[in-house]
Amino acid sequence: MKNWETVDLYTKALIAKYLNDNGHKSTLELFLGDCGLSMSDVKDVGQTFDENLETIVSERVAYAEGNKDLVNKIRLEEKALPIDAETPSWNHDAKFEPVPLDVDKKALIIGANFCNPQDSLLLSFADKTKWFYGPQWDLKDKNFGSEFNLGAVRFCGAVRSCVREPHDTFYMCTLDGTFHFWSQYEKGSHKLHQRLITHLQFLKAPGEDTLYIVSCGMDNCLNVHEWNPRIHQSIKLLSAEKLQSSCTSLQVASDGYRPLIFISRADYTHLLCFALENRTHSMRLVYKIALNNAQFSTHSFNVRDMAFIGEHDSIGTPVVTNSSVLLIATSHIPYMRLLVVKIPPEIAGDKDTVFYDKVLRNMPTEIEQDSYSEPILKTLPEGNGVLVGDSKGLYALDILNGDSWLLDLPGFSQGSRVKCMDINKSGTKLVLGLADKTVRAYNIVL
Repeated sequence: MKNWETVDLYTKALIAKYLNDNGHKSTLELFLGDCGLSMSDVKDVGQTFDENLETIVSERVAYAEGNKDLVNKIRLEEKALPIDAETPSWNHDAKFEPVPLDVDKKALIIGANFCNPQDSLLLSFADKTKWFYGPQWDLKDKNFGSEFNLGAVRFCGAVRSCVREPHDTFYMCTLDGTFHFWSQYEKGSHKLHQRLITHLQFLKAPGEDTLYIVSCGMDNCLNVHEWNPRIHQSIKLLSAEKLQSSCTSLQVASDGYRPLIFISRADYTHLLCFALENRTHSMRLVYKIALNNAQFSTHSFNVRDMAFIGEHDSIGTPVVTNSSVLLIATSHIPYMRLLVVKIPPEIAGDKDTVFYDKVLRNMPTEIEQDSYSEPILKTLPEGNGVLVGDSKGLYALDILNGDSWLLDLPGFSQGSRVKCMDINKSGTKLVLGLADKTVRAYNIVL
């Protein structure tokens, strides 16, 4: 063995020895191949130096005990133990392959949405144009929906009222709070809010071809409408709730019996859960979840975004079970925190009920943000991880191990602010709209 005394070679050999001693055989083979080492080199180092990697690290930690700042950097105690074996862990085999998306103009993208089940893509730009792409990322129409003269829209996409429905119903929401839709059966519009719609989600209703439209607007109203895309002028308001402050995030789900609506609002660190009774169509507050664990204070930070982790039904609606959780992105500065919140499997039924023990993890992250940041949470299917678009780019989250890092995507300029993003239902496509007026698209290989 030649020159094994060098620091570089000694370090590699110690890592290889650690992998070998702990049974990481497949990783060891890849590591030895990349470093150009052999097992005889590793054995020579082990015979010459009676040390291992764990001893060196433990000595370093012991030395750092007297230096608080250094301890905070290298100790792993701040990361909680894994909360559940089914908690999403990042799939390190995931590859992001760039797609040359045809966008031949510089305009800020304000909306991006994959349309199931064909995975066609709809982009909305600040210059009031909407572009439609086919399942193979091929540009089909640069003037999609132009016959309706809708102007700039933030929410746009397509829905189907049931699995058997063969045709999409496209929708767009204009700045005045109006919901516009069209399909081969029907076209029309309905004013959901008196001002701009800020949050919008769909939920399957009991009727065969009926959907619930759950929305919040700048009028501080939470509204639930019923809609059958096949019937003319079928949108009708079922229930409305006036909020004391503006909505900051919205998530719909079902407990198997009735729709559940989770909502957070500004200057209030409680998560509200409303249930929509199918018989009376009335919406009522059934419980609150405290996110700050302080009974004497109801505000310490704002919720920026929310995502559901758990089972889904055949049309993609989240279904609450004993293992369901919500991921909460907070407004903490300069680094975002992620809360993992347990959803109570049973409805308490009392609006004064407040749960103070549902935060399973208060996870520190490396996701930089400021007071203007709007983090976007997206989950990969089958527990393959979580993506966060934020001020500095796209981040990966490993919830199981409490880790986060900035992804180095091909063709992506580090430091670009993500304005909008979407992942298709199967988790194989990703589109990002950036503040520098560019669009990035990727095929995700898991």
